[in-house]
Amino acid sequence: MARFDSNTGKILQSSQITLGDSDGKLSRTGGISIEGTNTNNSGCTGCVGEILTALAGASSVALTSGSSKTCVSLPVTEGDWDIVATVTLNGAALTTIGFMDASVSTATDTRGIPSNTTYFGNSLPFASFSSNIGIAAPAYKLQAGTTATINLVGTFTFGASTLTCGGQIIARRACYVTPRMACHPLDSAT
Repeated sequence: MARFDSNTGKILQSSQITLGDSDGKLSRTGGISIEGTNTNNSGCTGCVGEILTALAGASSVALTSGSSKTCVSLPVTEGDWDIVATVTLNGAALTTIGFMDASVSTATDTRGIPSNTTYFGNSLPFASFSSNIGIAAPAYKLQAGTTATINLVGTFTFGASTLTCGGQIIARRACYVTPRMACHPLDSAT
């Protein structure tokens, strides 16, 4: 693999890339390695592919109509994280829902930015909540320079009775940055 100077076109660096059979590490001659896994499991703590999850039952958090509320949270360490999340709702037999909104945010009880939010604005009356209702938030990319908390936030308008929420967050480490390592194996950390 080679890196070129974008102004002159000269080769800046040329090195061989290898993938370890026993440890799954991607490395280059004389360079760093990226720890991960080469089988069907999760990456180790701090490694690319590490998975963290948080799960809360649908009756965990009481909601107030029209207010944003954190349904479940997940702390993560520094690095790049790919996040998927789903809010789960539970209501009383005659609860009606007018608006549903699910988002991922790093602020407690605060909706995520619009591109990180799923909106359903139609009137959705449910005769009964014989089973829970789920609403997925859009996939989210978090680039955390320090420890952070991922919040799955729901905003709902509802009437006739009560509504509670819970949900699940799954975060998969895309990269880990230390003072001596950059996300891309050919980049150099400063």
